[in-house]
Amino acid sequence: MRYDDVGMGQSSSNPKERNDQRSGKRDWIFLGIALALATGMWLYSRWIVRALAAPEFFDSYKKEFGHEPSYHSAAGYAGCMIYVEGVKRAGSIDADKVRDALLKLDMKTMFGEYKVDQDGFQVAHKMVLFQWHEGRKLTVWPDELSAAKPHFPTPPWNQR
Repeated sequence: MRYDDVGMGQSSSNPKERNDQRSGKRDWIFLGIALALATGMWLYSRWIVRALAAPEFFDSYKKEFGHEPSYHSAAGYAGCMIYVEGVKRAGSIDADKVRDALLKLDMKTMFGEYKVDQDGFQVAHKMVLFQWHEGRKLTVWPDELSAAKPHFPTPPWNQR
C-alpha cells in the first residue's frame, strides 16, 4: 500500500499488497492520516473491557493469560455463568428443565444483562457504540458508559 494515497477512499491500493520495508516515520505518517480520516466513524461492540467486567474476572484473567480478556473470552465466561445459574434454579441438568429456568432468568453478568423472551431471543443486553473523535475511539452510548457525546452528522470526508 502506498503511504501517499491520502485519498484512501478513492485509491486503488489494496492493504494486502503492503510489502514496504521502509517502516518508521512513514508508518506514523500513514497512521496519522488514517486516524484523521476515521473521525466520525461509528463502531459497535457487545462489551467494553473493564466497564462492564467484574474486577475479579478482569484481574484474574489478566494474571492468568498476561493480557486483557477479549470479547470472546468474556462472552464465553458469561455464558457459563448463565448456564450454571440455570442449572441451580432448575435443580437438575435435564435440558428441558434448564431451558425453562433460563427462559425465566433475569441477571447481570460481567458481560452485561441477560434476559430472553419465550423464544430464547436476548432482550436485555445493550450494544455499546463507539465513535472516533480526533484519533481517539470513545464510547458514545449508552449514556451511563459514555466518555463523549456523539458527533452527528458524521462529517464529510473532505472535512476530516
